[in-house]
Amino acid sequence: VKPVPQASTAVESEVDILVHQLYVGTDLYLHEDRLNWQKLNNLLYVNVAMGAMTGFILERDLNALQGLPLPFLVVMIGILGCLVSLGFGIAIWFGTFYLQNRKQALLSLEEHMQAFGAYRLLRPRIETITRHSRFQRQSPTVWVLRGLPILLASLWLIVAVGYVLVGT
Repeated sequence: VKPVPQASTAVESEVDILVHQLYVGTDLYLHEDRLNWQKLNNLLYVNVAMGAMTGFILERDLNALQGLPLPFLVVMIGILGCLVSLGFGIAIWFGTFYLQNRKQALLSLEEHMQAFGAYRLLRPRIETITRHSRFQRQSPTVWVLRGLPILLASLWLIVAVGYVLVGT
């Protein structure tokens, strides 16, 4: 964080502070956005690995891998997959809340800066938003971030319960 340079008037000083806060707030927002997508990326890697492991065990029909029966292994992998997906889901869910808080802070800062001649960058004026541009107000990708871990947890639950009901 760079120190705010000395300004000659109180107004210039306030503008300098607001601009500095905008840069810091934008960096925080971008960091949190990248972090959320990285969490989702890691969740997908873990799920693909666990799916490959499950497929390998089922394809080879490894009934006695380290003395554990096949139904027990598949159910345990399914439960583990469900727990991992839910854990990542909770982390992503709260990360998206934090991201929205950062965005609201930037919007407030932007509104305050308009008194000094700044333009809206983050959200267009209400009168310019049409019915077709409702996604300009809030991005639907937040629901992708939140929904995919829930979907994956549900699939792992189906694997665990389905194998007990059908596979035995």
